[in-house]
Amino acid sequence: PAPSPSPSPAPSPVQSPVESDSEIDPGPRPPSLRPIPLDDVAKLREMADTLNTQQLMVNQPLCQAVLDGNNALVFVVMIHSRVSYFEQFLESIRAAKDRQQIVLVLSHDLFSDQMEELIEKVDFVCYVRIFYPGSLQLHPDDFPGTDPNDCHRDMSKGQAIAANCNNALHPDKYGHYREANYAVVKHHWWWKANFAFDKLQALKHHQGWKVFAEADHYVGPDVVTVFRLLEKEAENHPNHFLVFGDYKPSAQRYKNSRVIAEAWVSTTHNMGFALNRQLFDQVKACKTTFCNYDDYNWDWSLAHMSLQKCFGSQHVQALVVQGPRMFHIGQCGMHAKSTECSVLQPVNTVKKLLRNVAQDLYPTKLSVSVASPRLHTHRPNGGWGDVRDHELCLSFVSD
Repeated sequence: PAPSPSPSPAPSPVQSPVESDSEIDPGPRPPSLRPIPLDDVAKLREMADTLNTQQLMVNQPLCQAVLDGNNALVFVVMIHSRVSYFEQFLESIRAAKDRQQIVLVLSHDLFSDQMEELIEKVDFVCYVRIFYPGSLQLHPDDFPGTDPNDCHRDMSKGQAIAANCNNALHPDKYGHYREANYAVVKHHWWWKANFAFDKLQALKHHQGWKVFAEADHYVGPDVVTVFRLLEKEAENHPNHFLVFGDYKPSAQRYKNSRVIAEAWVSTTHNMGFALNRQLFDQVKACKTTFCNYDDYNWDWSLAHMSLQKCFGSQHVQALVVQGPRMFHIGQCGMHAKSTECSVLQPVNTVKKLLRNVAQDLYPTKLSVSVASPRLHTHRPNGGWGDVRDHELCLSFVSD
């Protein structure tokens, strides 16, 4: 794989009343993984296995209180190669008030020296690292990467059968064969969700909410404050996801600290959304629906689960913060169309918004209203017809 870009210069952090934890010793530093042996796949697999087995909680003294109380605000962060974006995510965590209540679960699928150099400097928040074992970096020429005998995406079924290539009998619903670089994202999301809920020893008694984030997200300085308020409000709205992000934030929506209880929509509510143990157990109970659905997108697959009544008799609902506390700063990626991959511009746009709404941050209560029920249907995007993907997906679930 191509090396990750070097981190961009960090813009100045948002000014916020960060509580000092400088008097707390974060504890011993983990050993450096650098230099990464990029040409030794066996060694990379061994490194990934070590991370998943050791599950070292770095900087644990900073968050010991919430670990003991099983009430940490847990961010499960999916990370690929974009070091400069992830640097800004970390800077936003550093600027968050009460960050000692936060635990980051950093789920990687790519080793790089640049990423290691960045993470080695993180001494201001608790984190544990895990590594997706089906990563393309760990499987450069075998499944779940691309096997030399895999059918080409655009082969006809007849051509595939004649070539006797892998999975020839099962193209997706549009007649296309598997593309590993797309399939890996749904696998990674599903694996880390199951790992975070069922495999992490430090969080084995944590029944609360886990917020799903990505490396190109950015949090507001009062994200912990709003999370605690929404966590309390969720007691009155069972079976609701929590949603902290919005792709099109506007200053006027921060007024009155509004929250709307509405149908969860995969395309707009997939950033900074949270599940608790009760909801994730419902997701797990519908694992076959998720894993066999012919869509390479994890969020569209969750939406399909909702239509299949996996969350009860109606479409799954969500408590959606109208003035978002999570933002998308990644201008380039799998679905992004922009050719301008600057980190500074979107970060500065978010910071300007946060300055403009400073008087509406750190609310003491939320105003919740209920929207009219809506049913969102959609066609699957395909890319998930390979039975090997179905079987691998199901294998990640613990009974």
